[in-house]
Amino acid sequence: MLTELLKEHGSEANIVKSMGVGQIFASSNERITSLDQVIKALDTITAGEGQEWIPTNMRPEMLERLRLALRISGLFNTFTISSDQELLPVEGGDAQAYLVPENTADTGQVGIEPSNTGTANVNFRAQTIGAMTRVSKKATRDAIIPFIPYIQMKLLRAVAVGRENAIINGDTSATHQDTDVTAGQDVRKAWPGLRALARANGRTIDAATFNAGAIFSAIAMMGEYGIDTTDLALILSPAAYAKLRAFPEVVTRDKAGDEATIVTGQVNTFAGIPVLVSSKVRQDLNATGVYDGVTTNRTGFLLVYRPGFSNADRQAAELSEDDIPKENLQTKVIVDARFDFQPNFKVTTEPIVVYGTNVPTS
Repeated sequence: MLTELLKEHGSEANIVKSMGVGQIFASSNERITSLDQVIKALDTITAGEGQEWIPTNMRPEMLERLRLALRISGLFNTFTISSDQELLPVEGGDAQAYLVPENTADTGQVGIEPSNTGTANVNFRAQTIGAMTRVSKKATRDAIIPFIPYIQMKLLRAVAVGRENAIINGDTSATHQDTDVTAGQDVRKAWPGLRALARANGRTIDAATFNAGAIFSAIAMMGEYGIDTTDLALILSPAAYAKLRAFPEVVTRDKAGDEATIVTGQVNTFAGIPVLVSSKVRQDLNATGVYDGVTTNRTGFLLVYRPGFSNADRQAAELSEDDIPKENLQTKVIVDARFDFQPNFKVTTEPIVVYGTNVPTS
């Protein structure tokens, strides 16, 4: 092709001129003497010297951020309620047995001491958790990734994350346990969560020395609820889980066999208790297990009696869209759901959750 161009135009300089490239240098006094000189002048990274002519393509696929699986709500029994508020009957206190003497007299007989078999209920009231994003119609039409399905996926996850956050960190006290939770619409005000229930009822242990002994102390605090470890769950922050993986009891083959973390890198159970990690177990707390904005290098763990809590679903997550007002040329993508989370038993008397605090994050 170059030979043909030379025949037609006579020289490399004329080739450049015929291709219109020479106009780029019209303001220069330099004489273009060879095509090689022009090629050297253009590149892909220098503004004004070729960069603008290089197209930037975007692949129609996206790499997702690393996220921990949302597994906390699935630990507990979930049932559907048919109204905004519904009572769940639960077993109350036990009847008492007494020693009964033999009556030999005609009067003043002693009968069986009466006792009550208690009754109780749990009041579930559906709380609405929702998420919304606005997206311009132009972005919807022009983006290489289909915007609306992507946003729907993100909003559905946001609702699930919000539910997990509320289960762990919820607090309905007038002043939230964490000083950075002040907005009335914060999802962490939906219901009393595991941390708040444990703290409010004195079910905390200082785990500054985070080892097997700290976890067994939490089990001991649960009394009879800690006997069957398969009914329990150990919920850890990522930092606490990293420390758990280095416990001598699980790290080597001679202690843990083929389940040793030196082999698998994982701890699925500890002392027969299922182990779960949640990013919503905070890692910026003080020694007492709350956020104060001053000491922020402590985390913790939760030991939970799973049959002691229930989820109530009033409405599964629903997706909707609208473009009102139309003059904004935006589409609103909305997800909303209605749930509740409550203890099945009185946490004031029943040790169904224990909170280990003051675990160093490093």
